[in-house]
Amino acid sequence: KQLIQGLLTLVVVAGAGLTVVALLTSAADAFSVWILNNSLDCTIAAGDGTCFGQSMFQLLSLTSGTTGGLGAVLAIILGVFAVFAALAQVVLMIVRAGALVILAGMLPITAAASLTDPQRTMFRKTCAWLLGFILYKPAAAIVYAAAFRLTGTDLFGDDGLVTVLTGLALMVLALV
Repeated sequence: KQLIQGLLTLVVVAGAGLTVVALLTSAADAFSVWILNNSLDCTIAAGDGTCFGQSMFQLLSLTSGTTGGLGAVLAIILGVFAVFAALAQVVLMIVRAGALVILAGMLPITAAASLTDPQRTMFRKTCAWLLGFILYKPAAAIVYAAAFRLTGTDLFGDDGLVTVLTGLALMVLALV
């Protein structure tokens, strides 16, 4: 029974594994663009990041009168923190692209190795990591969309500091 199950896993993964990974990645990326388009006042064009950049600038704009009497030192500290968070997001997206290629290449190998019990765990972990990297971009897009929507609302009255701090907290959450 174990041998038949392992052989069927190998045949399915070798035959359709990369196609399923490509379809899931395309669907996740399309969902990410869709959710960001619906959260912004403009449309993200293919390859044009100005809309997202303008929205990030608006999110981090601490001098637009929404923060009340926020001090310059706090604005600088939050700005530096936001720059590092954005750089970490860029690095994570680059790592995601490389990890998807490596894990998709490992998928048939781990499926072939899943004929034995100890190696079946390796196949499950490879599938879990692959699914995690596929779903990372939509998860980050949902968090950014929530941050963009929250900055457009009057969260707790006239004091916009809570809104800005909530947006920054959501950016940090996207890193986690």
